[in-house]
Amino acid sequence: MKFDKHYFKELVSSNSFLINKLESSYLPEAYTVIPSFQSRGKGQGVANWESENKKNLLLSTILRPANLKAEDQFVVSMMFSLAIVDVLASFLPTNRISIKWPNDIYFDSQKIAGVLIQNSIKSDYFEWSVIGIGLNVNQLKFVSDAPNPVSLKMILGNDISIPHLTDMLEQKLKDRYTQLQQGDYDNLRDDYLNKLYQRNIWKNYRSEGQVFQGKILGIDQYGFLQMQVQQGIRSFDVKEVEYLK
Repeated sequence: MKFDKHYFKELVSSNSFLINKLESSYLPEAYTVIPSFQSRGKGQGVANWESENKKNLLLSTILRPANLKAEDQFVVSMMFSLAIVDVLASFLPTNRISIKWPNDIYFDSQKIAGVLIQNSIKSDYFEWSVIGIGLNVNQLKFVSDAPNPVSLKMILGNDISIPHLTDMLEQKLKDRYTQLQQGDYDNLRDDYLNKLYQRNIWKNYRSEGQVFQGKILGIDQYGFLQMQVQQGIRSFDVKEVEYLK
């Protein structure tokens, strides 16, 4: 996979831009938009993604994974999350990088990157997947109410080349996408679980307004979070469980 790069000074949201274009025209796989700034970058649900102009790596790309079943869609999330982890491992101690389910990338207990995936399914198979990535690179001050952001510069103390990071991400995505195309879901899953934030540790969580203790065990075949609680094992969908300190 090689990015077909299209650069913009500003977009409202790179994911929304691509999805709007897909409604009216065919876009090939790896068609990629890279804005310097997003006025309303999208996060999970209704959340926004804060990013100072020209300070961070923002991009959205299209995948058309042939013969990928809708029930296996979490493989795409694992693949992209791991590609970002692979990039960060070139700069940071790998044992301090983790994936907070489903696809936030953490350095220790702080969020350094996020992934937003929007899929189109046709006859139980993928038609396309639009994946947006935000990686905090050279921003030093975050003013939104995001609880725990961090950037590479905040950790390392020096600027990092965003074009260089883009090239690195392109290569790491190519490697991980090859795994997906070859049906190597087991190794993708194993790598993902080995990086899962707070796995096998008892912590406090909140669901449906109730605080409880739980221990993350992993994910099920559909990508739902599996957690050991006092009553047994529970599964959670996105936004059904909140991590507490």
